[in-house]
Amino acid sequence: MEWARQARLIDGREARALERNARRRPWQATAALRRVRALREAIYDVFTSRAGRRRPDAAAVDLLQREFRRALRHLGLAVRARGFALTWVTSTDPLTRLLGLLARAAVDSLISDDLTRLKVCRSPRCGWVFLDTTRSATRRWCDMKVCGNRAKAQRYYIRRSSRTAG
Repeated sequence: MEWARQARLIDGREARALERNARRRPWQATAALRRVRALREAIYDVFTSRAGRRRPDAAAVDLLQREFRRALRHLGLAVRARGFALTWVTSTDPLTRLLGLLARAAVDSLISDDLTRLKVCRSPRCGWVFLDTTRSATRRWCDMKVCGNRAKAQRYYIRRSSRTAG
């Protein structure tokens, strides 16, 4: 739930509702958690392979495709004031809906034109995959405030230590 919330696929209210649902049905929550973890690993494999310009593992692609196809069965078309939108069928189990949200977001990203700017954070302690949206396409870290700041602080410390030792 936290991963989906950080990815902005669900909000805090939806996360709390999922948590309540999981507490009421722990056996289904455990099965859904296993599927989410497997899907997360498959998505990571597919995206890091793409960022490294390598062919992704076939099993990872197959798993992502299976979850995506399951998600499609729960989508509906809704009429909105300004057109149409895809929505989730209201009877969809919340835990199944979460898997569908994750699979659909991954597939939507994979079929976008921006994948040439897909990168893996260079921090040895991170490994997050991110989309470099800078004009120069030279971003190296997933987040400048976290990984980029650590890297700069470490380089400063090394420079300063070598001056002191020299």
